[in-house]
Amino acid sequence: ASANVLLLERINLGAPSTSQDIFDSWHKETVEHLQAHYATAGYSNFNVGLAQKWINMSCKFLILLGPSRVEVGMPPLQFCHVPIDRLLMTAWAEYIPRLDSPWSQLIDYGEYMGYQHAVRNTFSSTSPHVAEFWAWQGAYEGGE
Repeated sequence: ASANVLLLERINLGAPSTSQDIFDSWHKETVEHLQAHYATAGYSNFNVGLAQKWINMSCKFLILLGPSRVEVGMPPLQFCHVPIDRLLMTAWAEYIPRLDSPWSQLIDYGEYMGYQHAVRNTFSSTSPHVAEFWAWQGAYEGGE
């Protein structure tokens, strides 16, 4: 199966998540599935940073499109992880320490989850995705 099919199958499995812990476990397993898929295809450098970006953006896009347009399970937004990238790490640097490496070179899932936990704690009064939206809006208005 292609990586796209694998990801959609994994999203359908994770869609009924009923808690943050269940979703987080699903996410880690999905990263591992994608890494194994790419390693089998000869791409051993498909790391945690690349996998998280693909999974997290896919979940966000599926939610934005809505269930009426996409025939796939919808993961609950409140459990979804924000896609970590340079823009967010820069925008949130005064609140959350940056990762030790660029997001696209991240290999440690524990470090990745540490950042996600810091995001949740920092933005506990709102959705991390609302904070992400405002970070991107600020970067757009600031000319980044």
